[in-house]
Amino acid sequence: MRIFSSQLSKSMTMGVPRTLARFKPELNTVYRIFFPQSVQDGEAGIGVVTVASRQLEKDACNTYSYVYGDDDLQITDEEKGLWEDLTPLATMAKMAFTIHEAAYVAEVCNKELELQRVAQETGLDYDPHEFEKARELLDKQYHGSKNAYETVDNRKYPVIRGAKLATFTEIIAIPTNADGIPDYSKAGHYYWPISRQRQEKLNRIYIADSYEAKSAEKPYIETSFKFLGENKAQAGQKAEFGFIPEYLSLEKKNEADWKLYGEPLLEELARGTFEEIAEKIAEKCPMCHNYETLDTIWQCFQKWCANSKTSIAAIAKLNPDMIVKSFDVIMQIPTLKDLPAIKAKVKDIYMENKSDSDPSFDEIEASLKGVKMPVATKTKKEAPKPAKKETVAEKTTTEKAAEKVESSPATAFDSLSTIEHVDKKDVAGPLSKVDPSTLSDDDDLGDI
Repeated sequence: MRIFSSQLSKSMTMGVPRTLARFKPELNTVYRIFFPQSVQDGEAGIGVVTVASRQLEKDACNTYSYVYGDDDLQITDEEKGLWEDLTPLATMAKMAFTIHEAAYVAEVCNKELELQRVAQETGLDYDPHEFEKARELLDKQYHGSKNAYETVDNRKYPVIRGAKLATFTEIIAIPTNADGIPDYSKAGHYYWPISRQRQEKLNRIYIADSYEAKSAEKPYIETSFKFLGENKAQAGQKAEFGFIPEYLSLEKKNEADWKLYGEPLLEELARGTFEEIAEKIAEKCPMCHNYETLDTIWQCFQKWCANSKTSIAAIAKLNPDMIVKSFDVIMQIPTLKDLPAIKAKVKDIYMENKSDSDPSFDEIEASLKGVKMPVATKTKKEAPKPAKKETVAEKTTTEKAAEKVESSPATAFDSLSTIEHVDKKDVAGPLSKVDPSTLSDDDDLGDI
């Protein structure tokens, strides 16, 4: 899909008013949802916009996302659609990832110490199985569940996530009562991110037995959306879209009400070709615009780091391989200078475990001298790693606990500075043509 946001100038993407809120369905409610629709090469489909962006935590960055323009990216592999992030966010994301992993290690270590303290105070035997259950829960909270059908409560993410493509559409959502009567007073115009599951369910509309080919003549498609369950997670998993044939449409149910309330709502929905629809959605969708400069995001991130010293101190407990891989990034974490003992320990771990092809500490320090914003240092050459040095010193309880923590895959760290599946040569098309691999899971969107 084409990245429409890259066609917008910096002046256009800064300070654009928020006109659309995100759609968050109410539990146990049935909606009529209208999507913008167009036809291309004889194929009808739902209009969407796809942007290259990075999701941020507002508490740490004072904004929810950063949308990339042409000047922010550099192609590294045209065939694979692989682009490199040239902004400071690439390194900041690696900082956030490293701090996130350190926070996980710290929580695991603290949990074992707590269980040992409770056992000592109560006179009961320490139960390693109880610790393992606690560790598994923390692992799911920090890294997600491998079970696609399991929703993890209190899921935690790095405050700056990986750069990726994000796809959005806009909708008119009208809640209905038990008899299917619309409540126009609660109707709204929203933007809605598209997940893999949502795309799959929406694609079924056009192949449903009830689908009418003549509906493609309209600039919108009317669907039902049932959001029913004991909680939002369950309702989201069960939610389905259904095609509404003409004879069941809100227009046919009550033409007078439709003309009075429904038609004015539908006038707000984007219309035209798929490319025109995408551009109109981008104008109104807040996730297609930037509301803070990179300089402001960096200033806010520094303040967040200053309030995260406990997690940053735990970086010294990370797997040595992780420390070697992220050492130049760790050295740029602003709060590290306020933790000289931790900085010295991390330096010692690096010097003890780095390979001959890794840059020296002095080389890294020299490359960062005078740098005001985070930067990527020179890439090291790949070489066999030296054998790990054995130590006879007795390990502390915390170190033993840290050994039980599996480091995140190195590929996750490496991918934080790149965006995949970007092809600016593609023209806009229907939702069904969006590469599912570029879409997030429902859980990651956090809107249902």
